[in-house]
Amino acid sequence: MLYNGDRKWTTPSELKELIGVRYEALGKYVPNFRYYKIIENEFSVNSKKEIKSINAAMFDLEQAGEEDVSECALRLTKILTKEANPELKRDFKLWLNQLIRGYGISEKEINKIIKELEAGKMTLLEATIKKNREKAKNEGRSEGINEGEQKKAIEAAKKMLELGDDVKKISIVTGLSEAKIKSLAKKPTKKAA
Repeated sequence: MLYNGDRKWTTPSELKELIGVRYEALGKYVPNFRYYKIIENEFSVNSKKEIKSINAAMFDLEQAGEEDVSECALRLTKILTKEANPELKRDFKLWLNQLIRGYGISEKEINKIIKELEAGKMTLLEATIKKNREKAKNEGRSEGINEGEQKKAIEAAKKMLELGDDVKKISIVTGLSEAKIKSLAKKPTKKAA
C-alpha cells in the first residue's frame, strides 16, 4: 500500500484491527492479514534520495518544485524505461500526464513532453513550465493594471458625484456601471477639514 497524502497515516496495518468483533469467542475467525505500507511523508528527503527505487523517484517528482520537476521526471522515466513492465509504464504515463497537467500544460504538449522524456531529454518540459510561469506572471501584471484602472475610475466617479454630475454621464466617462456609481453615491465621501 502506497500512501502519499499530507496527513499522518493512522489506519491499522492489520485487517483484524479493522473488524469489530462483538463476542470474544468469534475473534479467532477474523482473518489475519497485514499489508505492507510505504508512507511517503514518513521518509526524509535525504533517505528518499538514498533509496534507488521507482517509489522514491515518484516521491521526489511529486514533491519537486517547478525548478526541479524536469530533472525528477527524467530520472523516474529512465528508471521505468529500464526496469518496468509495459503495464507499469502505461500507468506511469497516465500519472505523469496528470502531474504535468497541473502546471497548466495542454494535452498536446504533454504527449510531446513524455516522448521527449522517454528519449532521455527534459528540455521541452523545462521550457514549457518556464513559458507558462512567465505567462502567469504577465497575466498577474495585467490584472494588477486592470485593478489600478478600476480604482482610478472609482476615484474619478467620486469626484464627479461631488461636482454634481449625473450618474449616466459619470458612467459614460468612467466606464463604470450605473449601479456601481449609485452605490458610490450612497457612501459618505471624505471631505477635507
